[in-house]
Amino acid sequence: GYGLNFICHSTMAAEIEAKHKLDVDYTADSVEYCPQTPELMALGLYQLKDDPNGTEESPKLRLGRLILWTFNDESGTVEELERHEMNAILDMKWSRAHINDKSLLGIVTASGHLDLWNAGNQETATKLTSVQVAEDQLALSLDWSNRLEHSCPRIVVSDQNGDVSEWQLDEDRLTETWRVQAHQYPAWICAYDYHDTNVVFSGGDDCRLKVWDTRTSGAKPSLVNKQHMMGVCSIQSNPHREHQLATGSYDESVRVWDNRAMRSPISETCVGGGIWRLKWHPYLPNLLLSASMHNGFHVLDVKKDNMATVVGHLDTAGELAYGADWHNKQGSPWVGSCTFYNHQMQLWQVELPA
Repeated sequence: GYGLNFICHSTMAAEIEAKHKLDVDYTADSVEYCPQTPELMALGLYQLKDDPNGTEESPKLRLGRLILWTFNDESGTVEELERHEMNAILDMKWSRAHINDKSLLGIVTASGHLDLWNAGNQETATKLTSVQVAEDQLALSLDWSNRLEHSCPRIVVSDQNGDVSEWQLDEDRLTETWRVQAHQYPAWICAYDYHDTNVVFSGGDDCRLKVWDTRTSGAKPSLVNKQHMMGVCSIQSNPHREHQLATGSYDESVRVWDNRAMRSPISETCVGGGIWRLKWHPYLPNLLLSASMHNGFHVLDVKKDNMATVVGHLDTAGELAYGADWHNKQGSPWVGSCTFYNHQMQLWQVELPA
């Protein structure tokens, strides 16, 4: 065993001011910079509206919108390119590699679909394909297998039912290759081990973190971890460091793990808000971005030995911090983020280590 180091967010962290704030009209929950075209960013929106044809008892309509922006990294300003009305968006991720010369954006929606958009080219974005991954349930998260290995890309999706499914992309067709009822409650998050994509991690509202091997068809996880005190909402494998994994939970702790010894995390850092999204920096192995719901956005410095310190904090005055991403350009200090009920997108800078 490792000794557990529990650190609560101290005042050591630099308070960051947003350089720009934009009202985006609908409640916002996902921001993603394009890996191949760093000046392109996507914003995903999720809006509940009354059904004009319904009664007071009718369920609300879940409306979504995808907005694509051009980002200027000298000024940090954005210009809207186009918008597309669609089902409410819960998560989006770009494929890290071009696929058949296309930049593909995967989107999971409130109607239980996984949509792939061809969006990184000069022409208007178009929906390439769509598949129903969950019946009458929200699709909640997705991850691509091709962050490091660029063979035939697969996408793993989690849903409100607790299922995790894997889909293989051939040309522009998605085929289900694996499915498991991973959790008894909503499976908030799923993620690949980028260094071994036969391994999938899942986190659910049952407070469980589970590890799966997609080569086995059985419904048995290779590991069940019960260390989180509340639902597990975010998981990301560090693309720069094999075996390093970060998880976030409603219990307000960012945990960093060595996935060879998953009995307990190596560090726990309390950030004062539930952690909806975690993103490792695209170029710097030690920087981790957290969208920490009621307590804004945090930047953590995670050393090789998995010790983590909060080095930056963007306060959002209690507005729900849901979406965040690093600008995908070497040496760029920019972060894009969004908060929910005030339907706002923020652009801000992090002081990068020299």
